[in-house]
Amino acid sequence: PLGSRQVGTTASPFETDSFQFNAARGQTVLLENLSAAPDGARLSLLGPSGVVLASSDDATSIGTPIVLTSAGVSTLRAGGDGTEGDYGFRLRNLSAAPTLSWVTPRSGDLSGSASRRAYRIQAQAGQRLAVTLATGDDAIVRRRIYSPLGALVADSMLSESAFTATQSGPYVVVVDSPSASDGESNAFEVRLLNQSF
Repeated sequence: PLGSRQVGTTASPFETDSFQFNAARGQTVLLENLSAAPDGARLSLLGPSGVVLASSDDATSIGTPIVLTSAGVSTLRAGGDGTEGDYGFRLRNLSAAPTLSWVTPRSGDLSGSASRRAYRIQAQAGQRLAVTLATGDDAIVRRRIYSPLGALVADSMLSESAFTATQSGPYVVVVDSPSASDGESNAFEVRLLNQSF
C-alpha cells in the first residue's frame, strides 16, 4: 500500500483489514490517518516481527517518520482490538521522497488530503544547515526536521529552522498544516541553506 490512499470499513470489533508490503532495513515510512471519524477503526503498523511501530491510538506516532530496523514483510492493520468503523490512511515511503537541495527550492499548497509534504536532505555530520519557510499572508504551515534515526531535531512555524547535523545520512523535512482539513489554501516554499561556510 505504499503511497496509495486506502479507505474502508470494518463491521465488527473482531474484523480486521490487513495490507502488507516488503520493507527494507533502514527504509523510512510515514503513516497518515486520513479518517474524519475519531472513533473509527484503529490503525496499526507492525514490523516483520509483529512489533507495533505506530498506532492511531498514539497521536505522536501518526505523521512522524519511522525508520524500519528489520527487513521483511510489514503489515498495516485496520480494526480489531475492539475497534470498528471507517478508516482511511496513506503510508508514505519517505526513502523515495523528493530531495531538498541548495539550488532547488520546493513549493506547494497544503489543503484537504494533501495536507503534508516530505523532503529528504543529505547531510554530513557537523554540517550546519537551515531550512527556510515562506508562506502566504494567512497560511498556517509547520515544519519539522528528523534525523536519519527518526529523532526530531527541529519543530517550528518560524521562517527559518537551523540545526547542526549530529550524524551523516538522510534527514527528513515534513511540512504540514493544521488548518488544511478546513479546506483553506496554505501555499508554501521551503529552501535549504548551508551555514557551514
